[in-house]
Amino acid sequence: DNCSGLALLATLARILKTRKTRYSYRFLFAPGTIGALAWLSRNEDRLHLIDHGLVLSCVGDASPPAYKRSRRGDAAIDRAMAHVLGREDGAKLIDFS
Repeated sequence: DNCSGLALLATLARILKTRKTRYSYRFLFAPGTIGALAWLSRNEDRLHLIDHGLVLSCVGDASPPAYKRSRRGDAAIDRAMAHVLGREDGAKLIDFS
């Protein structure tokens, strides 16, 4: 694993850069959960501009895709991920913990 998440993020960023999208996207390259938390704490004044966030982890292993729901469990991103993963054999939706 380790570099697989970075490679996937870089690829997604390159692809999205060439497309006209309805939303803007920010890719944060930071160490694990603590990196995202540090970014959020340093950008509290802009959090109202963010609708959703995803953390990529262990994308290079052999396990099927999994998504851990948000604390609410019914956010738009939760529904979108349920729709996407509903098409993948073996994919898992995990409740927030």
